[in-house]
Amino acid sequence: MSQASRRTSGTVGRSMKKRIAITALLVLCVVSVAIAALAFVPASRVYCVESTFTTAPNDDALLVTWLKNQPGVVEHTVHVDRTNSQPPKLVLTFIIVQNSWLRPPFPDVEARAAELGYSVDSNGFRDHANNARFARGLVLDTSMPLHTCQQRLFAGPPKTADALLWCLTAS
Repeated sequence: MSQASRRTSGTVGRSMKKRIAITALLVLCVVSVAIAALAFVPASRVYCVESTFTTAPNDDALLVTWLKNQPGVVEHTVHVDRTNSQPPKLVLTFIIVQNSWLRPPFPDVEARAAELGYSVDSNGFRDHANNARFARGLVLDTSMPLHTCQQRLFAGPPKTADALLWCLTAS
């Protein structure tokens, strides 16, 4: 192999390595920007949690007010159901607008409930028993009629596009 051809192949090799390095750096930059951008993409997440308790205040208004004032919670979607079963059960349903990193975080419902006089059972608040309804707070009950969704969370027709989408998904 002549010295001229070695120089040419060495130059081509360095040029190829440089292109690969630049491409890798560019891909790394694009991926980094995409990951960082996820912090700014809001998503509405529906949560439905339940707990049984032995004692509770006569009125759930303080718990509802506290939950409505938590960061990210969509105020008009907060709904509390209390059953008369034995033991009594409290079901909280609400929507939180969070980014892809789940910020703001889920409210500390257990601690606040304890402060307000609820004696929550040893299992604490957990996903609603009907997991087909809300699996990890993201999948909605497809058996819930549209009018029930509207009455339950919106007290009338949906007021936003997210609310409408939520109801359409639930019907």
